[in-house]
Amino acid sequence: MPSARGVLLVAGLDTRARMRSVRWRWLLALWTAGVGLTAFVLHRALAGEIDAADLDRAFSGTLLFLVLLPVLCAASALGARSVNGKHKRDTLALLQLTRLTPADLALGKLLASWGSGVLLLSLTAPFLARPLVQDGFGGLRALVSFGSSALLIGVVCAIGQFFSAVAARTVTAVLLSCLTVFGLVFGTLIAYWPTSAFRPLTPGDPGDQDDGGAWWLLAANPFVTVADAVPKEKSRMLCVPAGPGLSIDRCAQQEPDLDLLAMISFDVRDLAADEVIYDAYSEAASADEGTPGGEGLKPVWHYGLGFDLVLAAGAVALTVRRLRLPMRDPAPRTRLP
Repeated sequence: MPSARGVLLVAGLDTRARMRSVRWRWLLALWTAGVGLTAFVLHRALAGEIDAADLDRAFSGTLLFLVLLPVLCAASALGARSVNGKHKRDTLALLQLTRLTPADLALGKLLASWGSGVLLLSLTAPFLARPLVQDGFGGLRALVSFGSSALLIGVVCAIGQFFSAVAARTVTAVLLSCLTVFGLVFGTLIAYWPTSAFRPLTPGDPGDQDDGGAWWLLAANPFVTVADAVPKEKSRMLCVPAGPGLSIDRCAQQEPDLDLLAMISFDVRDLAADEVIYDAYSEAASADEGTPGGEGLKPVWHYGLGFDLVLAAGAVALTVRRLRLPMRDPAPRTRLP
Protein backbone atom coordinates (compact mmCIF):
# COMPACT_ATOMS: atom_id res chain seq x y z
CA MET A 1 0.00 0.00 0.00
CA PRO A 2 1.28 3.49 -0.78
CA SER A 3 2.01 5.96 1.97
CA ALA A 4 1.62 9.71 1.66
CA ARG A 5 5.13 10.26 2.99
CA GLY A 6 6.68 7.88 0.49
CA VAL A 7 4.73 9.30 -2.46
CA LEU A 8 5.66 12.88 -1.58
CA LEU A 9 9.30 11.89 -1.04
CA VAL A 10 9.61 10.33 -4.50
CA ALA A 11 7.72 13.21 -6.10
CA GLY A 12 10.00 15.72 -4.40
CA LEU A 13 13.14 13.92 -5.58
CA ASP A 14 11.97 13.84 -9.19
CA THR A 15 10.74 17.43 -9.13
CA ARG A 16 13.98 18.81 -7.67
CA ALA A 17 16.03 16.86 -10.20
CA ARG A 18 13.94 18.30 -13.06
CA MET A 19 14.04 21.86 -11.75
CA ARG A 20 17.84 21.75 -11.56
CA SER A 21 18.01 20.99 -15.26
CA VAL A 22 18.96 23.97 -17.42
CA ARG A 23 17.11 22.47 -20.40
CA TRP A 24 13.90 22.36 -18.39
CA ARG A 25 14.20 26.06 -17.58
CA TRP A 26 14.81 26.89 -21.23
CA LEU A 27 11.80 24.77 -22.17
CA LEU A 28 9.57 26.72 -19.79
CA ALA A 29 10.83 30.04 -21.15
CA LEU A 30 10.35 29.01 -24.77
CA TRP A 31 6.90 27.60 -24.05
CA THR A 32 5.78 30.84 -22.38
CA ALA A 33 7.12 32.91 -25.25
CA GLY A 34 5.42 30.64 -27.80
CA VAL A 35 2.06 30.80 -26.04
CA GLY A 36 2.33 34.57 -25.75
CA LEU A 37 3.12 34.94 -29.45
CA THR A 38 0.25 32.62 -30.38
CA ALA A 39 -2.15 34.55 -28.15
CA PHE A 40 -1.09 37.88 -29.68
CA VAL A 41 -1.50 36.68 -33.28
CA LEU A 42 -4.82 34.95 -32.51
CA HIS A 43 -6.25 38.00 -30.76
CA ARG A 44 -5.30 40.28 -33.64
CA ALA A 45 -6.82 37.86 -36.16
CA LEU A 46 -10.10 37.43 -34.29
CA ALA A 47 -10.46 41.12 -33.44
CA GLY A 48 -10.97 41.95 -37.09
CA GLU A 49 -13.48 39.17 -37.77
CA ILE A 50 -16.02 39.12 -34.92
CA ASP A 51 -17.78 41.56 -32.64
CA ALA A 52 -16.20 42.73 -29.42
CA ALA A 53 -19.00 41.08 -27.41
CA ASP A 54 -17.97 37.61 -28.60
CA LEU A 55 -14.22 38.22 -28.78
CA ASP A 56 -13.31 36.96 -25.31
CA ARG A 57 -15.34 33.77 -25.70
CA ALA A 58 -13.92 32.97 -29.14
CA PHE A 59 -10.37 33.85 -28.13
CA SER A 60 -10.33 31.79 -24.93
CA GLY A 61 -11.83 28.67 -26.52
CA THR A 62 -9.54 28.75 -29.55
CA LEU A 63 -6.35 29.40 -27.56
CA LEU A 64 -7.21 26.67 -25.05
CA PHE A 65 -7.56 24.14 -27.85
CA LEU A 66 -4.35 25.31 -29.53
CA VAL A 67 -2.29 24.74 -26.37
CA LEU A 68 -4.09 21.64 -25.07
CA LEU A 69 -2.64 19.19 -27.61
CA PRO A 70 1.02 20.29 -27.11
CA VAL A 71 0.53 20.20 -23.34
CA LEU A 72 -0.90 16.66 -23.48
CA CYS A 73 1.97 15.46 -25.67
CA ALA A 74 4.58 17.12 -23.45
CA ALA A 75 3.00 15.69 -20.30
CA SER A 76 2.89 12.18 -21.76
CA ALA A 77 6.55 12.53 -22.76
CA LEU A 78 7.45 13.56 -19.21
CA GLY A 79 5.67 10.50 -17.86
CA ALA A 80 7.40 8.32 -20.45
CA ARG A 81 10.81 9.25 -18.99
CA SER A 82 9.92 8.58 -15.37
CA VAL A 83 10.88 4.89 -15.13
CA ASN A 84 13.24 3.78 -17.90
CA GLY A 85 15.04 7.13 -17.72
CA LYS A 86 15.84 6.35 -14.09
CA HIS A 87 16.92 2.83 -15.04
CA LYS A 88 19.46 4.38 -17.40
CA ARG A 89 20.87 6.58 -14.63
CA ASP A 90 20.83 3.68 -12.12
CA THR A 91 18.82 5.74 -9.63
CA LEU A 92 15.62 3.71 -9.61
CA ALA A 93 17.43 0.60 -8.40
CA LEU A 94 18.66 2.49 -5.35
CA LEU A 95 15.14 3.57 -4.46
CA GLN A 96 13.89 0.00 -4.88
CA LEU A 97 16.34 -1.10 -2.17
CA THR A 98 14.73 1.22 0.37
CA ARG A 99 11.49 0.75 2.29
CA LEU A 100 9.56 2.53 -0.46
CA THR A 101 6.89 0.31 -1.98
CA PRO A 102 6.29 -0.05 -5.74
CA ALA A 103 3.10 1.96 -5.29
CA ASP A 104 5.09 4.77 -3.63
CA LEU A 105 7.47 4.85 -6.58
CA ALA A 106 4.75 4.75 -9.22
CA LEU A 107 2.46 7.33 -7.61
CA GLY A 108 5.35 9.60 -6.63
CA LYS A 109 6.77 9.68 -10.14
CA LEU A 110 3.29 10.15 -11.55
CA LEU A 111 2.71 13.10 -9.22
CA ALA A 112 6.01 14.67 -10.30
CA SER A 113 5.31 14.38 -14.03
CA TRP A 114 1.68 15.46 -13.50
CA GLY A 115 2.86 18.55 -11.64
CA SER A 116 5.25 19.42 -14.46
CA GLY A 117 2.44 19.09 -16.99
CA VAL A 118 0.14 21.27 -14.90
CA LEU A 119 2.97 23.81 -14.68
CA LEU A 120 3.03 24.03 -18.46
CA LEU A 121 -0.74 24.52 -18.46
CA SER A 122 -0.56 27.18 -15.75
CA LEU A 123 1.84 29.24 -17.87
CA THR A 124 -1.06 29.83 -20.26
CA ALA A 125 -3.20 31.27 -17.43
CA PRO A 126 -2.00 34.89 -17.87
CA PHE A 127 -3.25 34.81 -21.45
CA LEU A 128 -6.51 32.92 -20.77
CA ALA A 129 -7.61 34.12 -17.34
CA ARG A 130 -9.05 37.53 -18.33
CA PRO A 131 -11.02 36.30 -21.40
CA LEU A 132 -12.40 33.33 -19.47
CA VAL A 133 -13.46 35.45 -16.51
CA GLN A 134 -15.04 38.21 -18.61
CA ASP A 135 -17.16 36.04 -20.92
CA GLY A 136 -20.23 36.03 -18.69
CA PHE A 137 -19.51 33.18 -16.25
CA GLY A 138 -17.04 34.84 -13.93
CA GLY A 139 -14.33 32.48 -12.74
CA LEU A 140 -16.43 29.31 -13.15
CA ARG A 141 -15.54 28.83 -16.82
CA ALA A 142 -11.83 29.30 -16.09
CA LEU A 143 -11.94 26.93 -13.11
CA VAL A 144 -13.73 24.16 -15.03
CA SER A 145 -11.59 24.48 -18.15
CA PHE A 146 -8.30 24.37 -16.24
CA GLY A 147 -9.55 21.68 -13.86
CA SER A 148 -10.72 19.31 -16.59
CA SER A 149 -7.51 19.94 -18.57
CA ALA A 150 -5.43 19.17 -15.48
CA LEU A 151 -7.24 15.85 -14.97
CA LEU A 152 -6.57 14.88 -18.58
CA ILE A 153 -2.90 15.79 -18.13
CA GLY A 154 -2.77 13.32 -15.26
CA VAL A 155 -4.35 10.66 -17.47
CA VAL A 156 -1.73 10.99 -20.23
CA CYS A 157 1.06 11.11 -17.62
CA ALA A 158 -0.14 7.77 -16.25
CA ILE A 159 -0.23 6.31 -19.77
CA GLY A 160 3.26 7.59 -20.50
CA GLN A 161 4.56 6.16 -17.23
CA PHE A 162 3.14 2.75 -18.12
CA PHE A 163 4.98 2.76 -21.44
CA SER A 164 8.11 3.87 -19.58
CA ALA A 165 7.83 0.82 -17.32
CA VAL A 166 7.40 -1.70 -20.17
CA ALA A 167 9.72 -0.23 -22.83
CA ALA A 168 13.48 -0.59 -22.63
CA ARG A 169 14.29 2.64 -24.47
CA THR A 170 13.05 6.08 -23.50
CA VAL A 171 12.47 7.13 -27.09
CA THR A 172 10.20 4.14 -27.60
CA ALA A 173 8.13 5.02 -24.53
CA VAL A 174 7.86 8.66 -25.62
CA LEU A 175 6.77 7.64 -29.12
CA LEU A 176 4.14 5.20 -27.83
CA SER A 177 2.74 7.71 -25.35
CA CYS A 178 2.48 10.45 -27.99
CA LEU A 179 0.79 8.02 -30.38
CA THR A 180 -1.72 7.20 -27.65
CA VAL A 181 -2.49 10.90 -27.19
CA PHE A 182 -2.98 11.30 -30.93
CA GLY A 183 -5.18 8.20 -30.86
CA LEU A 184 -7.44 9.74 -28.21
CA VAL A 185 -7.61 13.05 -30.08
CA PHE A 186 -7.71 12.01 -33.74
CA GLY A 187 -8.29 8.26 -33.53
CA THR A 188 -11.69 8.73 -31.91
CA LEU A 189 -12.73 10.98 -34.81
CA ILE A 190 -11.53 8.45 -37.37
CA ALA A 191 -13.26 5.59 -35.54
CA TYR A 192 -16.51 7.54 -35.30
CA TRP A 193 -16.75 8.38 -39.01
CA PRO A 194 -17.63 4.86 -40.27
CA THR A 195 -20.34 4.51 -37.61
CA SER A 196 -22.05 7.70 -38.79
CA ALA A 197 -21.51 7.24 -42.53
CA PHE A 198 -22.53 3.60 -42.88
CA ARG A 199 -24.93 3.07 -39.98
CA PRO A 200 -28.17 1.55 -41.37
CA LEU A 201 -31.43 3.28 -40.66
CA THR A 202 -33.95 1.45 -38.52
CA PRO A 203 -37.49 0.90 -39.85
CA GLY A 204 -39.67 3.93 -39.37
CA ASP A 205 -36.83 6.41 -39.16
CA PRO A 206 -37.07 9.37 -41.52
CA GLY A 207 -34.53 9.21 -44.30
CA ASP A 208 -32.95 12.53 -43.43
CA GLN A 209 -32.54 11.86 -39.71
CA ASP A 210 -29.05 11.15 -38.39
CA ASP A 211 -29.07 8.73 -35.49
CA GLY A 212 -25.74 10.02 -34.20
CA GLY A 213 -23.75 6.83 -34.69
CA ALA A 214 -21.35 5.77 -31.96
CA TRP A 215 -21.29 9.18 -30.29
CA TRP A 216 -19.65 7.65 -27.22
CA LEU A 217 -16.43 7.37 -29.22
CA LEU A 218 -16.35 11.15 -29.44
CA ALA A 219 -17.05 11.47 -25.72
CA ALA A 220 -13.67 9.83 -25.02
CA ASN A 221 -11.91 12.60 -26.95
CA PRO A 222 -10.06 14.94 -24.52
CA PHE A 223 -11.13 18.01 -26.50
CA VAL A 224 -14.78 16.96 -26.32
CA THR A 225 -14.48 16.32 -22.58
CA VAL A 226 -13.10 19.80 -21.92
CA ALA A 227 -15.52 21.51 -24.30
CA ASP A 228 -18.59 19.79 -22.89
CA ALA A 229 -17.63 20.33 -19.25
CA VAL A 230 -17.15 24.10 -19.62
CA PRO A 231 -20.31 26.14 -18.82
CA LYS A 232 -22.09 27.60 -21.83
CA GLU A 233 -24.84 30.10 -22.48
CA LYS A 234 -28.13 28.21 -22.71
CA SER A 235 -29.77 31.19 -24.41
CA ARG A 236 -27.76 30.41 -27.54
CA MET A 237 -29.47 27.05 -27.97
CA LEU A 238 -32.93 26.33 -29.40
CA CYS A 239 -34.57 22.99 -28.59
CA VAL A 240 -37.61 21.82 -30.56
CA PRO A 241 -39.85 19.01 -29.25
CA ALA A 242 -41.09 16.28 -31.57
CA GLY A 243 -44.67 17.26 -30.75
CA PRO A 244 -46.83 18.84 -28.06
CA GLY A 245 -46.05 17.28 -24.72
CA LEU A 246 -43.35 15.03 -26.20
CA SER A 247 -39.64 14.81 -25.51
CA ILE A 248 -37.03 16.93 -27.24
CA ASP A 249 -36.29 15.95 -30.82
CA ARG A 250 -33.41 18.20 -31.80
CA CYS A 251 -31.38 21.05 -30.37
CA ALA A 252 -29.20 23.47 -32.27
CA GLN A 253 -27.39 26.74 -31.75
CA GLN A 254 -29.43 29.86 -32.28
CA GLU A 255 -26.43 32.08 -32.93
CA PRO A 256 -23.43 30.14 -34.25
CA ASP A 257 -20.16 31.94 -33.57
CA LEU A 258 -16.48 31.17 -33.22
CA ASP A 259 -16.77 29.72 -29.70
CA LEU A 260 -15.16 26.33 -30.34
CA LEU A 261 -16.03 25.04 -26.87
CA ALA A 262 -19.75 25.67 -27.37
CA MET A 263 -19.79 24.46 -30.98
CA ILE A 264 -18.14 21.12 -30.18
CA SER A 265 -20.27 20.57 -27.09
CA PHE A 266 -23.56 21.30 -28.88
CA ASP A 267 -22.65 19.08 -31.84
CA VAL A 268 -21.73 16.06 -29.70
CA ARG A 269 -24.78 16.45 -27.46
CA ASP A 270 -26.96 16.67 -30.56
CA LEU A 271 -25.40 13.46 -31.93
CA ALA A 272 -26.35 11.76 -28.67
CA ALA A 273 -29.94 12.97 -28.98
CA ASP A 274 -31.29 9.58 -30.09
CA GLU A 275 -29.40 7.70 -27.39
CA VAL A 276 -29.90 9.89 -24.34
CA ILE A 277 -33.28 10.00 -22.62
CA TYR A 278 -34.42 13.61 -22.43
CA ASP A 279 -36.56 15.28 -19.84
CA ALA A 280 -40.14 15.72 -20.95
CA TYR A 281 -40.99 19.16 -22.27
CA SER A 282 -43.77 21.31 -20.93
CA GLU A 283 -47.14 20.72 -22.56
CA ALA A 284 -47.27 24.43 -23.37
CA ALA A 285 -44.30 24.12 -25.74
CA SER A 286 -45.19 23.58 -29.36
CA ALA A 287 -43.19 22.22 -32.27
CA ASP A 288 -43.48 25.50 -34.11
CA GLU A 289 -42.03 27.67 -31.38
CA GLY A 290 -39.28 25.70 -29.72
CA THR A 291 -37.84 26.73 -26.37
CA PRO A 292 -34.56 28.53 -25.85
CA GLY A 293 -32.35 27.37 -23.04
CA GLY A 294 -31.48 23.83 -24.03
CA GLU A 295 -32.79 22.13 -20.91
CA GLY A 296 -33.28 18.95 -22.92
CA LEU A 297 -29.64 18.49 -23.84
CA LYS A 298 -27.76 16.11 -21.59
CA PRO A 299 -23.99 16.44 -21.04
CA VAL A 300 -21.68 13.67 -22.22
CA TRP A 301 -18.40 14.81 -20.68
CA HIS A 302 -18.73 12.45 -17.71
CA TYR A 303 -18.67 9.44 -20.06
CA GLY A 304 -15.38 10.53 -21.59
CA LEU A 305 -13.80 11.56 -18.30
CA GLY A 306 -14.82 8.28 -16.70
CA PHE A 307 -13.26 6.31 -19.54
CA ASP A 308 -10.04 8.30 -19.31
CA LEU A 309 -9.80 7.89 -15.55
CA VAL A 310 -10.34 4.12 -15.80
CA LEU A 311 -7.62 4.01 -18.45
CA ALA A 312 -5.27 5.94 -16.16
CA ALA A 313 -6.05 3.69 -13.18
CA GLY A 314 -5.27 0.60 -15.24
CA ALA A 315 -2.00 2.15 -16.42
CA VAL A 316 -0.96 2.93 -12.83
CA ALA A 317 -1.83 -0.59 -11.65
CA LEU A 318 0.28 -2.14 -14.41
CA THR A 319 3.15 0.22 -13.64
CA VAL A 320 3.09 -0.81 -9.98
CA ARG A 321 3.22 -4.43 -11.07
CA ARG A 322 6.25 -3.77 -13.26
CA LEU A 323 8.11 -2.11 -10.38
CA ARG A 324 7.76 -5.04 -8.02
CA LEU A 325 10.76 -7.11 -7.08
CA PRO A 326 11.80 -9.65 -8.13
CA MET A 327 11.02 -8.76 -11.76
CA ARG A 328 9.87 -11.72 -13.84
CA ASP A 329 10.43 -10.21 -17.28
CA PRO A 330 12.77 -7.24 -16.98
CA ALA A 331 13.44 -5.16 -20.05
CA PRO A 332 16.84 -5.67 -21.71
CA ARG A 333 19.74 -3.79 -20.10
CA THR A 334 17.74 -3.06 -16.96
CA ARG A 335 19.90 -2.53 -13.87
CA LEU A 336 18.58 -4.71 -11.05
CA PRO A 337 19.19 -3.91 -7.38
